[in-house]
Amino acid sequence: MRPDLRLYNATYLTFYLALPLTSKVISDIQRISPPDSEGDCLFSGDYVRHKAWAWVYGAKPHRRNSSDLTSIQFVFRPGRASKPLKDAPRVEQLVGLLSSIDGQVRIACQVDFQFGRRLKPKALNLPMKISEAPDVPFNSLVGVHLARRDGKEVTQDVRVDVDPSGVVTTTVAFRFNSAIDENTASRILEEATAISKHLVSTEKSHGG
Repeated sequence: MRPDLRLYNATYLTFYLALPLTSKVISDIQRISPPDSEGDCLFSGDYVRHKAWAWVYGAKPHRRNSSDLTSIQFVFRPGRASKPLKDAPRVEQLVGLLSSIDGQVRIACQVDFQFGRRLKPKALNLPMKISEAPDVPFNSLVGVHLARRDGKEVTQDVRVDVDPSGVVTTTVAFRFNSAIDENTASRILEEATAISKHLVSTEKSHGG
């Protein structure tokens, strides 16, 4: 997995999944990355101007029921991996083991974006002046929090903020169905970008 966060103005990408892994897959994970004192297995990686980590949390290979789920998290950031992590097993090795799972899985995702001052919120005039009220002594709205629901499930959760210098940041959290393979993170990044474009214009502002 090698998503190009810089290309999309992204500063952080993470996703979580819970999978019914077989004892063999768990044993293979622990053979490649021996668990730490809390039973977690760490994988890391770096590629062109990016770094990546993945954790398999508290997996136990013995006495598992078919309903037992193993929690896994992936994280990607622009930058270089620190030296100690370069000695850890590679993220690609974990992806190779997980790619044996057939079909799509439900993934919880979050991607953070940061846009320059010459981009602006779309359809949201931020910062926005608001009328003062006796019990609410504020006069400016500098961010919003929006959500989309499907029944009781929140399928999209987006925050948009503008700092005093005019830099726009967005945090996009959503649920996503995908197969687990080397392109999963890139598909998540593309979906998050499509959601963000509803709220932040990619056209530069000529004011200011």
